[in-house]
This record gives sequence, C-alpha cells and structure tokens, in this order.
Amino acid sequence: MAKKFLKESIIISLVFLLGCAQTRVRPYAEKYKGPKKRIAVMDLK
Repeated sequence: MAKKFLKESIIISLVFLLGCAQTRVRPYAEKYKGPKKRIAVMDLK
C-alpha cells in the first residue's frame, strides 16, 4: 500500500512540475512589418 502511494505521488509531482516548466520565449522577437488590416465602425440606427 505504501509503495503504491509513493509511486502515485511521484508521478503526480512529476506531471505537476512538467506542467509548470517554462517554454522557450523569445522576448526580443522580430516585430511584424507587413501590412496591417484596418476596420471602421459606424453608428447604427
């Protein structure tokens, strides 16, 4: 019983830690330089 509990708690801990791991983020990524879409909002009657 104790071995089963230990095994399950280790698996749950690993899943939790892997879920909280950071992904590779590029903070200085190149900004988009292409054309931008524009919209207009008109008054409704």
